[in-house]
Amino acid sequence: VGYAYDRFVLPHALVLSLFAGRAVAEARAAWLRGAAVALVLGFGLVRCASLDLLLRQDARYEVERWFERSVPKTARVAVLGTLEYMPRLHGFQWKQRTELLRAVAGMDPDYVVVNADYAARAEDPRARELYRRLDNGEAVDRLAFSARTQLAWPYRLDDYVRRRGDALPTNLDKINPEIRVYARAGDSLKP
Repeated sequence: VGYAYDRFVLPHALVLSLFAGRAVAEARAAWLRGAAVALVLGFGLVRCASLDLLLRQDARYEVERWFERSVPKTARVAVLGTLEYMPRLHGFQWKQRTELLRAVAGMDPDYVVVNADYAARAEDPRARELYRRLDNGEAVDRLAFSARTQLAWPYRLDDYVRRRGDALPTNLDKINPEIRVYARAGDSLKP
């Protein structure tokens, strides 16, 4: 087995909780039992609250609001990456494009929307080149908007997951990704 996501270990947690309960029950000092229970429950509550806050304040919602406020409905929008990890752009003229410069340039979009976390994991050298050119201003004129929600401590579960990277196989890194919106100021995307 090359990976084990969080949900895969839930059955193990159920069995281990029986042993943990027995250990707490047999602890000699009552204050030690109370402290152990409070610590475990506190950690669990903070983790659950963090996940809920991240889902409710996901950066994709902020990008959707920015589009509604700032982008004309007639603007052509290229969306790069997997749609599940992108903001919803209903009502706009958007198309999902492959991560190739010629595919994006052929559409001649006014805006290009990128999930920066997804782009950082791109394996195809052509996709990496496109993302590099977007970041450097070689493919479009400017970064128009960027968003990632920052929560207060101790609710920074996503920061912890991102710092661990591939060492912590989880889907929690899909929550609250950095979304970048690039815009052209003039004629067209530069080939």
